[in-house]
Amino acid sequence: MAKKNVRRADDPRPGSGYRIPLPDGGSLYLSPQEYPGAVQVARAHYILGENPQEIADAIYLWVMQRRKAQAFFSAQ
Repeated sequence: MAKKNVRRADDPRPGSGYRIPLPDGGSLYLSPQEYPGAVQVARAHYILGENPQEIADAIYLWVMQRRKAQAFFSAQ
């Protein structure tokens, strides 16, 4: 019988199915709310002519800043 996949409560992946591979070999998983913003950042940096590594770095920076801001405002 097949096992049912169950997500643990402490799983860091938000489950949107979107992930960004990081240079250190890890992955950054995006929540469904983060995906549209990450796409905007990627498009803007693509238009500026940046290479894929610079685009990935910009998305990572944007996601980390968004999460910090979200944690700050939810703590108050």
